[in-house]
Amino acid sequence: MVAKLLSIQHRSNPLHLYCRLLEKGLSKRLSMSLCKAYEILLFGSLSFIIKNLIHYCLLVNRSTRIQGVLRKS
Repeated sequence: MVAKLLSIQHRSNPLHLYCRLLEKGLSKRLSMSLCKAYEILLFGSLSFIIKNLIHYCLLVNRSTRIQGVLRKS
């Protein structure tokens, strides 16, 4: 569960989205504008929720460690 949340956190990062938009052929200016709006409107709340879910999962399952999850990836 923690690995999935970390993956979601990575993929929802505005810089990651910016790079994917550039790969899809959008201009740098449009990609930057979209990512700035996304970061201001959604990413802060989404990041807060994901971080809290990760901490909750780690509290529930004390044997899980972030370093161990990252090594498996």
